[in-house]
Order: sequence, then structure tokens, then C-alpha cells
Amino acid sequence: MLRLFACAQQSQITLASIALGIALVCSTAAPSQAQTTCPKEITSSASCGCTATANVSLKADMLCMNTDGIIVGASGITIRVNGFRIQCTDPTGYGMSCQGGTRLNNTGLKIVNRSNVTVRGSGAIQGFDTGVLVEGGSNIDIEKLNVTGPDADLGVFLTGAATPRPDTQGILVRLTGLYSNIEIFANSVDNHTEGIRLESAKGVQVGLNFAHDNNGGLSSTFAAEAHGIHLVDSTDNTIHNNLIVDNGVNVPDDSGIMLDGSFNNRVHGNNVSFSNGDGIAVQQGSANNVIDNNVILYNTSNETIPTSNPPRVFFDLVSRNTVGPNTFNSNNRCETENAAVPAAVCNSGEGEPWTKKP
Repeated sequence: MLRLFACAQQSQITLASIALGIALVCSTAAPSQAQTTCPKEITSSASCGCTATANVSLKADMLCMNTDGIIVGASGITIRVNGFRIQCTDPTGYGMSCQGGTRLNNTGLKIVNRSNVTVRGSGAIQGFDTGVLVEGGSNIDIEKLNVTGPDADLGVFLTGAATPRPDTQGILVRLTGLYSNIEIFANSVDNHTEGIRLESAKGVQVGLNFAHDNNGGLSSTFAAEAHGIHLVDSTDNTIHNNLIVDNGVNVPDDSGIMLDGSFNNRVHGNNVSFSNGDGIAVQQGSANNVIDNNVILYNTSNETIPTSNPPRVFFDLVSRNTVGPNTFNSNNRCETENAAVPAAVCNSGEGEPWTKKP
């Protein structure tokens, strides 16, 4: 479904005005980045951009105009979203969100060099360049959030043209240590170029999340590559029991789960299906990773793509340009693999039980 963001709804303008790019002003949103301390109970959008130095509980939506949402300014605190939303709008951004808007790198929840922090849903983080950022720190839990952006077809609806989505992340964890004990648990992440990204990260558990419909927009010619979950230069993490569905738009490096230059990670128990790209891809210098007990189905295609000559072939399970051994267990359920994956890890017919009706 198309999502018209709250800024447009509050301004009560016509879709024709939106298409002409008339600037909108949300009456409840902060006009610039706030430098205030968050109240114990957030009851209005006036708190957009505030810094939390103690426990915070949302009692109302935060409808922010081109600002961060909440900045965690102390260790040992809990942010309770309580079913409300923290949302960012910008008339210049992708689909009128803050994705690629005038103030780059708007973040819904920012946790930098803090420890013993919990962000607890339910609730939504909507329309930011980065929904949740965890940088450094330890003992951090991000759980039960809906981290979302504008649908890819919203740009077509508003402008009549397919436009690429700017690079965005639903949940980004980076620069963490081996014993960071960071858990990304039971979140739904969609409509970014990368649902969950680990970058130079260690000691992270990513489990029971639903990463779907992350893509670079409807323009496969110019769209950025997209992934449900992407590990970049990351080691000693566990990616387990996630549902990864319908990510990518057949840009050559699109995938459900991708490991780039990453070592000693375990990817197990995930369902990675219907990717518009590869299912699980291990590549670009990755080594000593274990890929086991995943369901990786219906990711296969042979696409004619303007940016790929010859046409790119997508597989359920892929190994490309790795520098050392990776373990691809035969208990993975998949049908297609490229030549660099050991023979008979994936086998024809392993997806048939999923297609048979009782």
C-alpha cells in the first residue's frame, strides 16, 4: 500500500500540489534540530531531536520535520516507544520522507558509544535515512520495532516517474567490539536499501527479524544495490531465524543476505525467499563463515539488466571472490547454487514441498 506521510496529511494539500513540489510545513514538527533534553514522557512532536539522559516513554507520536528523532545521551536507560511512531518528513526527500532529504543522515534513534540501553517496541520508526543507529557501545537491545520508509511505488505515484531510492538503512550497527552483546530482535524492517546492516561490527545477534521489500526503488537501471541483511567487514556475529522476503529489484548485487569481506559469522535457520537477486551471497574476501540449516528458495532468475552484460544469473546460494574456506552445509534447503559452492549443497526439487497444496 502507498503511504502518504503525516506532513502531507496535516497540510491538507492536493496531490497535484505534491506533484509540483510545493513545500510543506508540518505545524507540529520542529523546524530545526532541537538541542533539548527529552522529558520522561514525550507527549508531542516538540521533542523531536531531543537527547535522552534518563528513561523515556512515548505517550504520543513524534512527527518530525527534517530532524533526528531521539538521541540517546546516557548509558543504562530504556526507550519505550509504546506503540507510537517516530516519523520524519521532508518535501524534498524520497516519497516526502527524510530519505535523501535536505538534511542528510536524519536518524530515528541514535545510540553512539552508550552501554546497557534498551529500545523497546511496539511502535514505528518511519521515514529516516537511518531508522536506528548503534555505533560502538555494548549490551544494547533493539526489539519489536517497525522500521519503515516510503514504498518504492510512492515516487511513481507522486511524480509519474520511477526514481532510485537513496542509500538508507533500517537498522545500522557499526564499530562494535567482540563482546559487544548487541541484540537486534524481532523487528520488521522494510523500504530501505538495506534492512539491517552490520558494518565493522562484532558480537551482534540478529534474530527473529522480518526484513522485506528493501530495494533501491523501481528504477533497476540506476537503483542502488539492496539487501535484507548485509554484513560488511564484520566478524563473529550470528544471523539466525530471520524471515527475509522480497528484497531487491534485480540490480546485480541485490540479495536477501550478503556477507562482504566478513569472517567467522554464522548464518543459520533463516528463511530467505523470493529475493529479486541472490538468496544468500558470500563474497568479496569473506572466509570462515558457516551457512547452515537455512531455507533459501525461489531466488533464482536469469535477468537481462541494462547494467549487467552478460545478463546476471541469480542463485539461491552464491560464493564469489572469497579468500578462504566457508562452510556451506548440505542441510540448507535450496535448489540452485553457483559453481563455487560445493556440489550438492542445493538440489533440484528441494523447494517442491512448499509448492504442493494439501
